[in-house]
Amino acid sequence: MPAAVANATAGFFLTVHETPASPPTGGSALIETRDFNKVLDLLAAGTPPVTRFVNYPQATLSSGTLDIDLTAAQGSDGAVDCTGKKLVAWVIDATNCANQVAVAAGPSNGFAMNGVTVEAGAAAILLPKAAGAAVGGSNKIIRLTGTGAQVPKFAALFG
Repeated sequence: MPAAVANATAGFFLTVHETPASPPTGGSALIETRDFNKVLDLLAAGTPPVTRFVNYPQATLSSGTLDIDLTAAQGSDGAVDCTGKKLVAWVIDATNCANQVAVAAGPSNGFAMNGVTVEAGAAAILLPKAAGAAVGGSNKIIRLTGTGAQVPKFAALFG
């Protein structure tokens, strides 16, 4: 049995500090914008209950691809079966890759998801919060596509 998810935090941040063209007298010399900061606190007892963590800290591609079967995926502490669960959050990190990496549904029994391609040296996080279909027999494969034997990082939370 894999490790149980107790809680997780997923999010992204974009905080910007700007120097105004005409700083106000006696006012702050900086304009701060935090409008794009988004954090989800995800709990096993929350809605949706996050209970599965798929974790590929070294998602080694073979001949440019890696198919992840969500009914028998890698977790932090053994195999993880996400059958019946919905995607809550996922991240792809290609900061150590020489070429772009795409995340999408596999060509056969592909998991219905919004895919993305990240450029070499970049990362992306998506927070669908269980809006899609549940993992099942014909909806279970995520494919990472890149070049050669690149080693991006991939992780996903299901509930």
